[in-house]
Amino acid sequence: ILQKYNIPYYVFTKSALISRDLTLHKQYKHNCFLVWSITTCNENIRRIVEPGTPPSFVLFKVIIRFCDPGIRCAVNIDPILPLITDSLNEIESIIDNCYNSGVHYVFGTPLRLRSDIWERMKIVFKLVNKKETEVIRQYTKLYHFKEPMRQGYNLYVDKIYADTIQKNLKERVMEKGMLFDFPHLDENRYMWKKR
Repeated sequence: ILQKYNIPYYVFTKSALISRDLTLHKQYKHNCFLVWSITTCNENIRRIVEPGTPPSFVLFKVIIRFCDPGIRCAVNIDPILPLITDSLNEIESIIDNCYNSGVHYVFGTPLRLRSDIWERMKIVFKLVNKKETEVIRQYTKLYHFKEPMRQGYNLYVDKIYADTIQKNLKERVMEKGMLFDFPHLDENRYMWKKR
């Protein structure tokens, strides 16, 4: 229906199932963007943090199928988990896979914390073999709160930390010739070269 009325659209996904719609999006590649949210390329961490999502290598195989015919694709590294997926190695692994897959847009953002997410994160700390007490202490500093976290709060990570993560991510993305930006559906803003 969107295509029938020439309405631009974004599709956001963490799934590989979108490959069944490749032909549909290919016929409208001038006016759509496909955005995959990928948290990590580390399989051990993914199984703990997002057990319901496909492995990143599966997603990148799908992304290649969309990039090859010229469909505009982006990867959102989201959420970037402090002390878990925020290392340069973790982030560069995703960026390298984006580059090798033909993705032109990469962006990302650190985890926003709510009380329900915080309770799940404490389980994650145990499962990824982090020293739980120390990591909890560091998170309370990074997110400026005291235990127990009150419900209804949506906390952003410390600005200095967030700025550092964003700066490092942007530098790595731009070094690869990709854009660190949210893709805009505006014909004048499409600036990339075909690999």
